[in-house]
Amino acid sequence: MKNHSFISILILTTLSFMTIGCQKDKLDYPQLVDGPTFNQNIPTTATSVVFEYNSPNKAGIILSTPNSPCRIYAHLDGTKWHITTPASTIYANPRCEQMFCNCSRLTSINFGSGFNTSYMVSMTRVVDTSYIDNYGSHHVLMRLGMFKGCSRLSSLDLSSFNTSNVKHMDAMFLKCTSLASLDLSSFNTSNVITMGFPFTEAHNYSSPHSPTQTPTPPSGMFAYCHNLTNLNLSSFNTSNVTNMYTMFFECINMTRLNLSNFDVEHTSHNSIFSGIYPRYFASSSRACTIICTEATQARLEPRIDSSVVVTWVRP
Repeated sequence: MKNHSFISILILTTLSFMTIGCQKDKLDYPQLVDGPTFNQNIPTTATSVVFEYNSPNKAGIILSTPNSPCRIYAHLDGTKWHITTPASTIYANPRCEQMFCNCSRLTSINFGSGFNTSYMVSMTRVVDTSYIDNYGSHHVLMRLGMFKGCSRLSSLDLSSFNTSNVKHMDAMFLKCTSLASLDLSSFNTSNVITMGFPFTEAHNYSSPHSPTQTPTPPSGMFAYCHNLTNLNLSSFNTSNVTNMYTMFFECINMTRLNLSNFDVEHTSHNSIFSGIYPRYFASSSRACTIICTEATQARLEPRIDSSVVVTWVRP
């Protein structure tokens, strides 16, 4: 009996430690489903998305992960898509890539103050796809950024975002052609590896190509953000970034760009701010002030279109 009692105590003690260990990993607040799943559920008629906390749940789509302590619901009211939870916080999924990708009807996204992104690791999804043309079949890697293709968004408040664990930001704002302002001063980019990528979706580009040259339009973080005029990235830590390919491609209205803390030492020389054309502001005739170090200027200057008048300013 004594042996049985000892074994029972040992089992109970082991289970207790296991339970405590599980409780440490247990979520305190509900967690949103991954980006691709969230994207698939956005109604095609929605023009705005709002996250609401401490709100009574209503009947609708369940958008919380199975391990969440309570549920997250979504329902459409007119053209506004409400994301509601009775909790004070919603944890973003580690995979936030493609979350609002190609939602071209959206004019506003309000994350509120309870959107916690501390678990977020990726803002970009890579999809291996293929297409066939006169030269045969091709494999292309598409970059599906978190806000890619949100062409009607004119502003976006990401001040509450914690990006300290994020590794990939390429194509994040790709083709957000209406964005007029963007405050990313709260972004922690110390672990980011890519802010651009040279291989992306097939596109009807005018540049000639052969059977061994697949057209690869830019997938940089801010590529095609036509309405951005002033971008302050002075808080960006790029010491681990290895690829900035086409990061600002076709930012044709940019007049001031603060890159004062950019470190380009580990970035491929051929990928810095370049696109499929060897220029920075392609087809632009505007003046731009760029704040950066001498080392960054040396890498950037050869890739700026000769028609752009640049004033170089030291931090």
